[in-house]
Amino acid sequence: MLIEDKDKLQGLGTYIDGKMKRYNLLFAVNGGAFALAKLLFDPKTENILGKLTLKHLAIGAVAFTFLMWFDIWLWGENMRTGYFNDKEVFQWRGKAILSLLASLLIIGWLLVALKTMWAIILFTVLLIAGWLLLYVPYKKHQALRRVS
Repeated sequence: MLIEDKDKLQGLGTYIDGKMKRYNLLFAVNGGAFALAKLLFDPKTENILGKLTLKHLAIGAVAFTFLMWFDIWLWGENMRTGYFNDKEVFQWRGKAILSLLASLLIIGWLLVALKTMWAIILFTVLLIAGWLLLYVPYKKHQALRRVS
């Protein structure tokens, strides 16, 4: 745990730097995928990307966005529980913003790749998978807190 103000300030800097790098990667890759989608969709351009289709690109963007959401969440939780005594960083507002941004990106790409009903079904599956991925570490953390 970070106790002294100097250490907390340095830890906060590390937290913000790590968070921003992860968010930048998330948006840079999604922006690049969007640019590729425009190339694929434009009838004037040759198929410069070989057999890559818009559906393939969208599925890849969904997978990447989901993994980045999970990575950013774990980063925030690790910093909050490991260094900030469950306070000060990655509170409910940060979790909500991260989850909503990732959800918007994922829903957008799913609607590009699939029919609406399948997009809704797959998004629901991803929600359940995300909850399960976060539930196990949360329960483990709660058990460790009760012991100490």
